[in-house]
Amino acid sequence: MKKEVKYIIVLLFILTFFSCKKTTLTITGPGAELFLSKMENNKWEGVTVSDNGNKITISGGSGGDKNYTFEDNILGVGGIYKDDSPSGDKEYIVTVPAGDTLYTVDMTEDGKNAINNIVSIVGEDKALGIMVNIASNGCIDINGDIDVDKLVGNSGITQDQVSQIEAIVKDLPKGSFGDPNEIGAKKTTT
Repeated sequence: MKKEVKYIIVLLFILTFFSCKKTTLTITGPGAELFLSKMENNKWEGVTVSDNGNKITISGGSGGDKNYTFEDNILGVGGIYKDDSPSGDKEYIVTVPAGDTLYTVDMTEDGKNAINNIVSIVGEDKALGIMVNIASNGCIDINGDIDVDKLVGNSGITQDQVSQIEAIVKDLPKGSFGDPNEIGAKKTTT
């Protein structure tokens, strides 16, 4: 019996030693490849995707065709594209592919920075819901301002996170966001 106790103590000592050892393991979020793989050509009406998702063209808007180049990934659920030839103050677009629908919203650089900050506050597990809310549920009003209650919806974030988001939104210049757009699946002909 004493021999078994010795082995247990030695085993506990070894486990304690290795569990307290500092490691260089870092946890990273999903890379841009995950998002870009969701951007499929010929999937959405009036959207052409090329260069493995790095370039998109959205046709049929009031300003004609608009070309965008991928700039940043939002935790694998959305992407930020820069307008190749901005024809106004909204030089970025966020895209969120969700099944047969591509949600988009134009934004200024201030809007882009706000989106990145909001997503970093809510974390990866809540990011998709927040991103879809930004582009689809009317949380952006006619002036381009965000309604925080509609933005967070029933995402389950804490009151502290809501307060942080409210502080970000409060400091945004008027008109940081344009109208959200839902682009449906491409109609197939048989």
